[in-house]
Amino acid sequence: MKILCLHGIGQTGQAWKQVMDFLPEHDLVALELFENGRLPEDYQHLVAKVRSLLEDEHEDFVLLGLSLGASLIYSLLDQPPAHLKGIVACAGQYKLKENLPYQLQGFIFKVMPGSAFAKKGFDKANLIGFYESMMGLDLTEVVSKSRLPALVVCGQKDFFNVKTSKAAANLMPKAQFQMIPAAGHLLTDDAPEALAGFVRGFLAQVK
Repeated sequence: MKILCLHGIGQTGQAWKQVMDFLPEHDLVALELFENGRLPEDYQHLVAKVRSLLEDEHEDFVLLGLSLGASLIYSLLDQPPAHLKGIVACAGQYKLKENLPYQLQGFIFKVMPGSAFAKKGFDKANLIGFYESMMGLDLTEVVSKSRLPALVVCGQKDFFNVKTSKAAANLMPKAQFQMIPAAGHLLTDDAPEALAGFVRGFLAQVK
């Protein structure tokens, strides 16, 4: 079964390479979410883009997403693609509305100099605009209605996402939660082998 991988902000599809290397027996395809490193105008434009890409799939697949990629997966559960058979969501947020840490991070972005963003390859206005477009995100009802098999994964040291990841798994009746010890937010970098192992086990259950 094909596995379509969605990366996070500040990443490209190349971020999944190490995970792919640990899953040579499976067909993993990493989608490129951004054009020339720029984020779309807003979050909903990105959701629409990914949905359009998935409509071209004519065989069964599982979605694997990290951070923003996981949030996108939660958004797609509103109208799941026809051939979607399961999801693996890593360290993603499904509710940012009234999320104080997220709002604080947005404020910090605004007071940071543009040069700080440029050093990491971001355009300040582009990033802040996209960031603000997610502030009203609340997918609680959407996630709770999903009946797809799901695996939610988070690193033990990813303090901002551990509680949310556990909550997301509890909302979905066919979901399980796995924590990777000593790993931070970027599981593709911190624990690609462990993540690949969980994905392999999940795929065996989905099949």
